[in-house]
Amino acid sequence: MATGCLHSVYACREYQRNVRAFKRDFKPDRHIELGDVLDTACLRGGARGTKDEAEPLEPDVRAALNWIKEMEPSDWMLGNHDTRVVELIDHPSAIVSELSRRLWADMQAAAGSVKCKIHHYDIETGWLTLGNTDFGHGFMYNVNAVRDHVEMRRGNNVVMAHVHKPEFVPGRVIGAPWGICVGLGADPRKMGYARRRRQTLAWGHGLAYGEYCDDDSTGNLLHWRCGHGEKESPRWLITS
Repeated sequence: MATGCLHSVYACREYQRNVRAFKRDFKPDRHIELGDVLDTACLRGGARGTKDEAEPLEPDVRAALNWIKEMEPSDWMLGNHDTRVVELIDHPSAIVSELSRRLWADMQAAAGSVKCKIHHYDIETGWLTLGNTDFGHGFMYNVNAVRDHVEMRRGNNVVMAHVHKPEFVPGRVIGAPWGICVGLGADPRKMGYARRRRQTLAWGHGLAYGEYCDDDSTGNLLHWRCGHGEKESPRWLITS
């Protein structure tokens, strides 16, 4: 199974409840966390002089790493929000550099405690291939981003997050490999920057699941609307 874009303190509790239930019932051999488990608003490149600069890191990191330790994913594909920590290790400010180094150590320790492998955010090498499907956070951000990722990967299927809109899209290449975006695990109404863009009206919760062997795979998308605090009832039976 694959999940992504929790965005830490913006996480939807109903999404988390449903993902826990699905994992308990499905019992996957691999659980791939597709990135942006953290939000790190204050580390954003353009945060200086904005209200994002005042967003506290401690609850952000605590919520994200608690999710990793609870869900015990097999793989963590770092997303663009996660990798801000790594990129700032070489910052010219010793304060920023040391903070980032310590946060990165905390991320590695949390992943290591549940035997989760971290994969760095890189458009060429930052992918995990199972069967004929590539798993990664995602890099392009537009209305055709899922299709574009499929065509970029040259023949493999793609499962990604990043654009927050759950969708299943075939690529326009021979064999029509497919792409899945799992949506997001956050509540869009909690994310201030999302309240002015029409595209965010299509955001929703989701997860991918399937089977794979050495050279083949299947992929399925479960998706549902965020209830913004109200109970959500996706299409599978939750027994608890």
